[in-house]
Amino acid sequence: MLQISIDTNVPFAIQQNAAIQLKNLVCKNWKYGNNIELNMAMRFEEDEKIIIISDSDKESIRNNIFNSFLLQNNKLIRKQFCECIKKICKFELKDKFAFVIDNIISCFLSGEDDKIFAGVMIFYNISKLFSIESGEYKIPYTQAFLRLHDFLMNFILTLLEKLDNPEACFIIYKIIKIYFLSTQTDLNELVTNAVNLEKWMSVLLFILDKKYSGELIKKTNDSTEIKILEKNIFWKIKIYAMKIFSIAYYKHSHKSKSKDPKMKEYSNLITNVYAEKFFAVSLKCLFASTEEFFPDTLGCTVYKYYADLISKDHLISKIEENLELIMKDYIIQSAFMRKDDIELWKHEMKDFIIKEFDILEWIDSQRQGVLKFLKELCIYRRKVNKKKEKIPAYFESIFKFLVTVLETYENQVKTGNHPDFRIKEATLFLIENLEEQISK
Repeated sequence: MLQISIDTNVPFAIQQNAAIQLKNLVCKNWKYGNNIELNMAMRFEEDEKIIIISDSDKESIRNNIFNSFLLQNNKLIRKQFCECIKKICKFELKDKFAFVIDNIISCFLSGEDDKIFAGVMIFYNISKLFSIESGEYKIPYTQAFLRLHDFLMNFILTLLEKLDNPEACFIIYKIIKIYFLSTQTDLNELVTNAVNLEKWMSVLLFILDKKYSGELIKKTNDSTEIKILEKNIFWKIKIYAMKIFSIAYYKHSHKSKSKDPKMKEYSNLITNVYAEKFFAVSLKCLFASTEEFFPDTLGCTVYKYYADLISKDHLISKIEENLELIMKDYIIQSAFMRKDDIELWKHEMKDFIIKEFDILEWIDSQRQGVLKFLKELCIYRRKVNKKKEKIPAYFESIFKFLVTVLETYENQVKTGNHPDFRIKEATLFLIENLEEQISK
């Protein structure tokens, strides 16, 4: 099947079918070996058919699947080969298939963009596979990431100036996502290294500071257009650039008492060097949102980052300098219902209510990010002589602001104007969900 799928003399439909059959065979049966009892125990269903791939066939697939991926130009067939590589890695990355990392390194050393792109794509899919693993199961992947780290970092640095190019942007996204998936659960010496951290942070800041134009920043009320823009690769890299730092700050800032000197230095840089830089660039993104498209998930991440700053009593002066403007021009608009939710609310109330209770639907919404930000503001107490004041610093001003918004809205209605109903809905949503802080 592998030979047929790469034979250009064979009609494409047959090539594609062979690749799909190979993928199904590998993904369903690679786990089976010569131990019949173990094979029976590994089935998902009792009536599942067991096909044992011979050792010689497995060896042939291992030795040829990577090169077959490189030689294949068709995306559909490449996808099948990539799934095969992922499945083999799941069971054999630590031993029999460890050489796949050597193959990826060879792609980087070739200096040929097509081969490097292919190597990045394969490792990206491997990283997705192992991102949910931990402990000894993740060790083979961690070792692979350590070997590839410098190649990935140095290559992305060469691509930044080509960020306007969709193909370059796509590869930058894959490398950013690899870094994201590889650093969320475990930090290794390469990641905490000050020189490497500086390079990665410069990449993330460059991406966030990149100014887009044309259709990418078009303000629209069309829910379909919004969905398309949200999924655009140019915006996705901005979202992950902000996510990477926001999570790093949440998990690893303010650890000056860490016993690990490298972790201590890493935390110090995140806290005292990069936190302010990311605050500035994220604020710039937020302020541009009045005139330009601003992804919901990016907005959520920005507000959650600000909430974490308040929670850790950090950069409060910077927040205070901009708080009046944020409250006046951005908070209510950021808490608006999403366009697709408005349509659901208007036409399918039952489905809307079900969605309201689905945490996965709301966890990355800008609306929830704003709420978290305001909750932290409501409970924040300044320190005076190392002791926290009894009265929250912003509680009263926040609720005065929200009440003023409602009063202004009602006055507009009384005078015959037709203000956007989302203003009232968003304000009531915030007041209702801040009730916990009111009771305190």
